[in-house]
Amino acid sequence: MKHSLLPTLAAALFISGAAFAQSATTTTTTWTDEYGSIIREEVTTRKFEPIVDPKMNVVIGTAMPQTVTTLHPLPSTIRVEKPERYAYVIVNDNPVIVEKDSRRVVHIYKD
Repeated sequence: MKHSLLPTLAAALFISGAAFAQSATTTTTTWTDEYGSIIREEVTTRKFEPIVDPKMNVVIGTAMPQTVTTLHPLPSTIRVEKPERYAYVIVNDNPVIVEKDSRRVVHIYKD
C-alpha cells in the first residue's frame, strides 16, 4: 500500500505544479534608461502632476496604492511589446511603470 501511494502522490503534485506554471504570468519587457528619460520629458511637456509623498514606498511586484488615481499611457515613442498593457506615474520624482489591469509595479526609474 505504501509503495502505490507514493507514485500517485508524486504524479498529483507534478500535475498541479504544471497547472500552476501555466496560470502564472511574467513580464519580460525590457525597460531601458532611455525610456525613463522619455517619460521624464513627457511629464515636463504635458505638465502632469507628480505624486509627492515621502511616506509612499513603491516596490516592484506590489500593487500601486488605490490612492494613486491617475495613471498615464506610455508615450508613443516607447517601443515595448503590448504597450497598451502598461501605464506610468511619477512618484517622488521617479517614473514608475505599472501594469494597467493589476496596477502591479513592474519597473521604477530612480535618479
